Amino acid sequence: MKENNFSKNLPKLRKALGLTQEKFAKYIGVKRCRLGAWEEGRSLPYTDLFFKIADFFSVNERELLYKELTEDDIKSIVKKIG
Repeated sequence: MKENNFSKNLPKLRKALGLTQEKFAKYIGVKRCRLGAWEEGRSLPYTDLFFKIADFFSVNERELLYKELTEDDIKSIVKKIG
């Protein structure tokens, strides 16, 4: 089974775009504490929210979940988002 890297990738991407937990949580329609639980690895978002997050960052869902994104990956994603 592949390791879940979502809790590592989400804060890296969010911070690279200069978003606070509060702002990003508001965008996706959840409370900040829910987002915090995802970033701490205590839970995962429902499927619809997971797809919304992947879409927001213009990243493949499998990469968001399983790949441990490197600094170069993050820079490339941020550049793509513009």
